[in-house]
Amino acid sequence: MQTKDIKSISIKDYLRNHGINPSKEYSGYGMYKSPFRDEHHPSFKVDYKANLWYDFGSGEGGSIIDLVMKMQDCTLSQAMHILEEKADFPPIVKTAFSSPSESVGRMKLIRVEQFLSPHLESYLRERGISRELSAEYLTAVYYRVNDREYSALGFRNDEGGFELRNSQFQGCYPPKAITTLDRNTTVCNLFEGFMDFLSYLTLYPMKEKSLPSGSTVVLNGTGNLKRAIPFLSKHTEIYAYLDNDKSGKEAVQKLQNLKLPVTDCFNMYADHNDLNDFLKQMIRQKPAQIIPKNRRMKR
Repeated sequence: MQTKDIKSISIKDYLRNHGINPSKEYSGYGMYKSPFRDEHHPSFKVDYKANLWYDFGSGEGGSIIDLVMKMQDCTLSQAMHILEEKADFPPIVKTAFSSPSESVGRMKLIRVEQFLSPHLESYLRERGISRELSAEYLTAVYYRVNDREYSALGFRNDEGGFELRNSQFQGCYPPKAITTLDRNTTVCNLFEGFMDFLSYLTLYPMKEKSLPSGSTVVLNGTGNLKRAIPFLSKHTEIYAYLDNDKSGKEAVQKLQNLKLPVTDCFNMYADHNDLNDFLKQMIRQKPAQIIPKNRRMKR
């Protein structure tokens, strides 16, 4: 078989034949729990029409060949041989893109605004983040895919790209990079995504002037961990608030192996996947309560 024919083998069908099915499905794509680690919430996306996958936890992605190489821990030629044997899988049908998640390559930035539309305001409320807080860090990013316009919350990274989120889509307007907030302190807080960063600020409002604010790194995916190491190395205390899953644990372990002074703060939200899940439960149980002082971590 030719390479292009092998790449047309459906990723969805390949995963299904390995007992892996989507946790959620949307128009043109599905969200899966990653086949590469244990996790509570799906972070592995399969674009059915483009027949591509992307792992938000590791920042990796590609064609079905790349997927088989990673799943089977094999070489390119071995992966192609495996897929040739599975050639009875039906090929995907290539049709026009119908959602903003179909192809970053076809995404065109239109404008960036401070004002958030009602559906983005609603999404923030669902995640437990106040508009007052988000106004400092988020914008509304408008972009076009195949002549259709979309909008998402945008969180700018250090290279001028945006992490994008709305109720039905999570992605990135390139370039992909980390986001750092350097406050020239010895303390640094480390987060996997911007929703966790904003959740932290919601849980620990900066109203006590006696508490110095620390610097911040938002990885925008644990696949960016290596890029954050030079910035993290400048600090004598690092507090990690990464997802409570295998990917988060491995990231913390890598930092500890490098002898960086990192403290894993997962105990604070041990029964939840991440800080935002913890925040949402706090709001449901006791909407007006602020985290007690004796449970606060350093910031």
